Amino acid sequence: MKYKIIEILKTFSPQEIKSFERFLDSPYFNESLKIRKFYKILERYHPHFDSPDLTEEDLSRELNPDLKFNKATFKSLFFEIGALAEKFLTIENLKGKEFLANDFLRDEFFKRKLPKFFKQNIDKTEQVLFESKDYNSIYFLDLCFLYTDKRNYLLTFVPRSNKDHNSQMISVSSDRAKALSMFFLEALRYQYDDLVSINFSFEIDKEKNFVFQLFKVIDYEKLMKFMISSGENKNYSVVLELNLYFFRLINDFSNEVNYAKCKRLLIKNAHLLRVEETYIRFIKLITYCKMKESEKNTKLDFENELFSIYKYILLKEYYKNLYDSYLPVELYRVTIKQGLQLKKYKWTLNFIKNYHSKLNPDWKMNMLHYSMAEYYFHRKKFDNALRSFQKVEMSHFLLKVDIKSLMLMTYYELGLYENALSIIDTFKHFLSNTEVLSDTLKQRYKAFILTVQKMITVKTSVKPNPMTKYLIKKNIDTDISYKQWLKEKFSELDEEIKRTA
Repeated sequence: MKYKIIEILKTFSPQEIKSFERFLDSPYFNESLKIRKFYKILERYHPHFDSPDLTEEDLSRELNPDLKFNKATFKSLFFEIGALAEKFLTIENLKGKEFLANDFLRDEFFKRKLPKFFKQNIDKTEQVLFESKDYNSIYFLDLCFLYTDKRNYLLTFVPRSNKDHNSQMISVSSDRAKALSMFFLEALRYQYDDLVSINFSFEIDKEKNFVFQLFKVIDYEKLMKFMISSGENKNYSVVLELNLYFFRLINDFSNEVNYAKCKRLLIKNAHLLRVEETYIRFIKLITYCKMKESEKNTKLDFENELFSIYKYILLKEYYKNLYDSYLPVELYRVTIKQGLQLKKYKWTLNFIKNYHSKLNPDWKMNMLHYSMAEYYFHRKKFDNALRSFQKVEMSHFLLKVDIKSLMLMTYYELGLYENALSIIDTFKHFLSNTEVLSDTLKQRYKAFILTVQKMITVKTSVKPNPMTKYLIKKNIDTDISYKQWLKEKFSELDEEIKRTA
């Protein structure tokens, strides 16, 4: 059954299942006894909703045993409970948006002409905002809404004969303009950052792109410097300076001084930011390092820079947030890969053993087996690697591309060429059917498996075709996955051919 309510309920935690039941039991939100009864039937199938008994006919029979099944009526029931679930989610979402909720409340106080409560809410919200660490675009938008209400309060409820009226109006208008300017600058920086990142892998026509053209018209640096100098809050100015250097990081990519300054400022002032915001900024540093990693003649060792950032994030647990305290699979994965790439084998083994328990329980055992397979492969203990990745439940595994690549290389190392060719066949089908990977990544992996296939052909041929050897070398020189391993294996293969010639 493909009903909206089923898809929504699949995402509910056990606590949310109970909360939604209480929501439906409230006559204010739902007066239908049939809806309540229907939900109590549905919730028994949580969380997977994949029981063979979960059919419209079975549900209808359980809900109304004396009535004949009517599809149109039943579709209407699904629609009604789906609409109630949407209302529930709206209220749940608003719980985490204190400033937006207060803005709605002030609007009601204002419309009902309750100036005392309107002003009390303004003062309370202003105090909370000034103590906040959320110096992002939404923070400045919240400030803008607040100052708009302060202005409305002065215009509507304070007599103009009041001697302080004009000075208060000037001050509020100036504060509102400042908040609006910062919202504009921060929102633009996020958009510019996104587009520049996209431009690294997909060339954008900057002459036709609004954001790139806008940044030609405005002097973002000059505006930011002005906002920093006009800031009365020291912490606020420090965060703005950090924002300016992150803008320079992407705008002047070749200047590695900006990276060093960003990293230093971020580590020094992380206490002024929310953990989520700190993590996002470290991800931007990671992205920069990954882009610089392949460059020659860089002043910094970006492989070790990456490794140090991963370790620092783990040490400070910046990956934790209000919604999820588990270690992200991707952070766990890249830390292991970076440690192995730098041949920090002892550290990596300790990391695998000590940190896999911090992953989501649904993934930790699979990730442990996968990680050990990676570790053994890099230590050239290929039999152990084989045993480890055979323990991975492929149907439930997130990193299917990684494990297929690792299996292919392990089979090649062990000379199990029939197994390798079988993996190549399934790998090709996977790459053709998956929508998760970008076309660029698909091409890299396709080039990788094609090259391994050609190396197996050479390995198993009595008299290898010289053209095949040429094509292998040509492939390795392109944008290809596992380039370093392929180079090593081709070099070994080349030596074998020379010895047998």
